Amino acid sequence: MALPVEIRDELSDHLDAYVAPEPEAYVFTRPSGRPLRRSDLSNAWHAACAAVGIEGVHPHDLRHFSGTTTARMPGITTKELMARIGHASARAALIYQHATEERDRAVAAFLDDTISQAQRIPKAPILELR
Repeated sequence: MALPVEIRDELSDHLDAYVAPEPEAYVFTRPSGRPLRRSDLSNAWHAACAAVGIEGVHPHDLRHFSGTTTARMPGITTKELMARIGHASARAALIYQHATEERDRAVAAFLDDTISQAQRIPKAPILELR
């Protein structure tokens, strides 16, 4: 998967500093080098949130934010969004395609442009039936 440069650089630094060179090495481990447990992730998440002063945010919220932000990219298809987020169904990917005020205004502006550019077709005369 292609990553934004800033994320790629951070991940590269992490790999260089903390990950063994073997292809099957774990990316995130306990200090002992053993695989993380669910409680390790939970404790680290809560500590990180406390360090930056946020409450009520869960790891899945980051996935949802990323999916929603990606869905706002002009021209992205549902299939591309599915591949990026790792969803097998369009229904799951559509969760991230929220209607927003910004997009609603953009749709209205598009319709305004379309209407103003359309040629007015003259009405046909009304014929009287006898």
